[in-house]
Amino acid sequence: MRKLVPNEKLDLLYSLVLFLIGVILLLLVKFIYPSIGFFSFFILFNLSCLPSAFRRKRQIKNIQQLAAKLDLSLAEVRRMLNLHQYDLTDWSFNGSFVSVRKIYRLEYLLEKEYLLTFGTEFVYQKPNEKVSHKPA
Repeated sequence: MRKLVPNEKLDLLYSLVLFLIGVILLLLVKFIYPSIGFFSFFILFNLSCLPSAFRRKRQIKNIQQLAAKLDLSLAEVRRMLNLHQYDLTDWSFNGSFVSVRKIYRLEYLLEKEYLLTFGTEFVYQKPNEKVSHKPA
């Protein structure tokens, strides 16, 4: 069995709790309305995958911010992921498939390197919103 990184454990826990709450609610509704179909279980399973789906976009932003603060080039980040050489000019996380396991591992490695380099934990900062200056 492979070792899970802390963020992956947390997302797995969220999914498991959400699934168990859904099963309990499904059983309660099944006692009240026995005509509920079997396919409601599949809907419940899909809903339990939502925490990891929402986290994916945030992970990519974290990785990009960490790479920028650590002055890592795109080639170095891709080398940490053990990806093969593709066209480095147009490569992006959204445009190519990177497995979820590798994304979790890369985020963990970059956060660990940030902690060793700067001595503090990385805190995600939202990009500054552009303020429109209206003429008076």
